[in-house]
Amino acid sequence: QDGSEGTPAANSMDGLETILVEAKKSGKTKINFFKNARNVLEIANDEEFVKYIHSYAESISPVFKSSIFEIKCSDKVLQRYRTADFTLYGKYVGKDEGNRIRFSKFELVAMDCLYDSPILFATPGNNMVMLVDHATASGCVNDIQKSNYSVKIFGEFALSVGFLIAEAV
Repeated sequence: QDGSEGTPAANSMDGLETILVEAKKSGKTKINFFKNARNVLEIANDEEFVKYIHSYAESISPVFKSSIFEIKCSDKVLQRYRTADFTLYGKYVGKDEGNRIRFSKFELVAMDCLYDSPILFATPGNNMVMLVDHATASGCVNDIQKSNYSVKIFGEFALSVGFLIAEAV
């Protein structure tokens, strides 16, 4: 894409984190960035951390609140939220305990591709595109060759990611 509608044109190896960081740097995107954004992993105080997560959830546009139920994050952010929430409030007794942000309809969902990233993002499920080339990760073996007691296993896998509508991120 050329960046006029969806996410900016990306190199073939760019992942979600790179796309979001580059879009923020360029300032030439229609992605809606959180106005009070900061490195969530640098917040030392549990109360401030939980408050930040809640304010992020509250900042999601009413236009998308009915179609967004997951806030994507790294496992590090998810675990920090769980720990901070438990430290402050004890056992969560609301509906769907676990990764749900207390007193909201949103759930924090860790994505392996975000590793230890401080990034939070939310978009309707059908707006995030993940295209797989040739095979899925669990079945990407294309060929096995045997020769003189040597075995060569060949596999191919490519994953392209992006967002269809930048304004929905």
